[in-house]
Amino acid sequence: PAIKLRDVAVAYAYSIVGWSAYALLMASQEYVIMRSMYPDAAFTRIIRVPLIRAAAMSLLTPLVYYAVQRWPFTTKGIHISILRYLALAAGFIAGFSVIRWLLYPNWDVVHKHFVTRTFDSLLGLVFGGFADQIVVFLLTVLVAHAWMYHRRSQEQSLKQSNLQRELAELQLQLLQMQLHPHFIFNTLHGITTLMERDVDTARTMLLHLADLLRAAI
Repeated sequence: PAIKLRDVAVAYAYSIVGWSAYALLMASQEYVIMRSMYPDAAFTRIIRVPLIRAAAMSLLTPLVYYAVQRWPFTTKGIHISILRYLALAAGFIAGFSVIRWLLYPNWDVVHKHFVTRTFDSLLGLVFGGFADQIVVFLLTVLVAHAWMYHRRSQEQSLKQSNLQRELAELQLQLLQMQLHPHFIFNTLHGITTLMERDVDTARTMLLHLADLLRAAI
């Protein structure tokens, strides 16, 4: 199915809100630790890197969700699924490292200064944080699969509910089709009997029956 712009916007909105909340939580934890050692620690400086990481994750997470929906991991053809998700993991790590490298330079903890953006500093981001990125990627894939199966379960439940409703309506229609001939026969028989002793009342009943049948058609 075609991807709707609204769905893309909603996916990125959820991703940005979720990862921003996570960055705020991590920065708050680090701020508490740093304040215990350095009373002059500033929260605005501490939250920079978590926010940059959150920005990179926010850009990549909807892409992972789309990939999971497009190519869910299945035991049928498991070797293809493993190779596909290894390639996705490599792309996730590379994408995160490039975005992180472009948005904010590396910080040299030993010499206390920012590192110039070079290919070596990019490789440092890749190899220095690939384990964390693999964990994040796996968690994102698991959540995406859980969400996908949840939505499919809801869709199946809705389809089953609609089928049950349609079946009930069909049964009612069949019952009405069975009742209508008997109703018409009994009414006409009563009108015929009434014609022998009260023609006006019989004519009135016949007109009412005609109106009722006209409304039912």
